[in-house]
Amino acid sequence: MSVAPDVRILPAPAVDDALLETLRGLDLPTFGHILEDGFARGIQRIAGGETLTVGRVVTVKLVVTDSRLVHYMTSLVQPGDFVVVDNGHNTTHASVGGGVAGALAARGAVGVAVEGTVTDVVELRESGMVVLGRGLAPFTTRTQPDRPVQGGINVPVTIGGASVRAGMIAMADENGVLFAEPDVLAGLVDRVRGMMAWEPPAMARVRAGETTLAELILPPEDLAALDALASAGRIAP
Repeated sequence: MSVAPDVRILPAPAVDDALLETLRGLDLPTFGHILEDGFARGIQRIAGGETLTVGRVVTVKLVVTDSRLVHYMTSLVQPGDFVVVDNGHNTTHASVGGGVAGALAARGAVGVAVEGTVTDVVELRESGMVVLGRGLAPFTTRTQPDRPVQGGINVPVTIGGASVRAGMIAMADENGVLFAEPDVLAGLVDRVRGMMAWEPPAMARVRAGETTLAELILPPEDLAALDALASAGRIAP
């Protein structure tokens, strides 16, 4: 076996631990009220994720069905890392299974997201990590000893339409996964905290019949205009 000359294995930039801890106390869908980019479309939770998982992104780029760099990543990953595997939209060959998930978890990884499918769902659950992908498949990638190792580690990748680089931050829960630059997330912390603080008392007033969600959200002039249209469209009894 050999390594293709274009294979790159790069270091992953460090991420501030204090920022990661701050983000763990926030709510992922609240970021969805603010951000448009960075959410991986069509990437669903397969295992874990019952609570919010936050980690530094490290990446693996695969070529065809060669999974050897995924196995090599299990020797590089650091505690708190979130592994993103770009399998080139290959939904036939699962590139992460129970063995890889268990090895990543043993090194302290907190999650893995795959642009493609995963397998061994019972073992994925037992890993304790959040695992996301496009679904499950019993057919897997393989080591392909007759071909050189191809792909890259900590190179730019794409998952669910989101452009992802090593050193970004992943936030994942039962709703999905967001990938964003640390400075972007840091700049939104106060705004997200404010939105999270606003919602419980506001919804308590709605449930008590004191107001409506429309009255809380819509500007008065918009609400008045919509009320006029609604009234004009009513048919008298």
